[in-house]
Amino acid sequence: MKAISATLSAVALMATVSAAGAATVQETINLRAGSAQDTDGKVGNQSVHTFETAGGLGLTVTGHLLTGSYGIGSLEQIGQWDNGLGVLNDDEKSCRWLSCTNTDEHFVDGTGKNEVVKFLFDKMVTLVSVTFSYVDQSDKFSFGLLTDSGYTHISDGQTIGNWFYETYTFQQTWTSDLFGIGAINDKTQFKIKSITVAYDTPEVVPLPAAGWLLLGGLGGLAALKRRRKAVA
Repeated sequence: MKAISATLSAVALMATVSAAGAATVQETINLRAGSAQDTDGKVGNQSVHTFETAGGLGLTVTGHLLTGSYGIGSLEQIGQWDNGLGVLNDDEKSCRWLSCTNTDEHFVDGTGKNEVVKFLFDKMVTLVSVTFSYVDQSDKFSFGLLTDSGYTHISDGQTIGNWFYETYTFQQTWTSDLFGIGAINDKTQFKIKSITVAYDTPEVVPLPAAGWLLLGGLGGLAALKRRRKAVA
């Protein structure tokens, strides 16, 4: 009986081990107004916009100003429109009510003050690509990793492209739960239409059929032995 119990334990352990592991999932989060992944349902200029993918990945997006030392400055409003996200800072907001023009209020831009969009995920992810809109040949973006201790600046000269919609694919592996994408000069303006990331998720591997047959057979032997023992 001890041998049977030991074997049953071994098979159970095999089932546990076979269920361990992880799979890499890649998902694109649509940041446009009316996106099915939008969980706050608030279109336009807000203090925050939130999203969730079909795989359960959560994202919180806020707008800020970049300080001179590439720090993240005050919280500004983040705008969500048909072609993606932009930042509305206080200067643009004041000018808007005075009917000023060329304030770039719906864009991530470097006019007057450099703006940055902060992406906070609810787990560690690896950046795959970002799709921009309202792009022209003079547009470049600033990119960095954000931590509790500050902004780790990576680059402020990433050229986006020449078309209205452009997808920038990262050539290096950047993994974090907090990223910043912003504008760094007065010739740059764009919106952020979507972001694609990859992350690990637990993968359940079913126990092979032979394992379940063995487990069932050993269970039957144990029951038969108990029955014989009761008759004796």
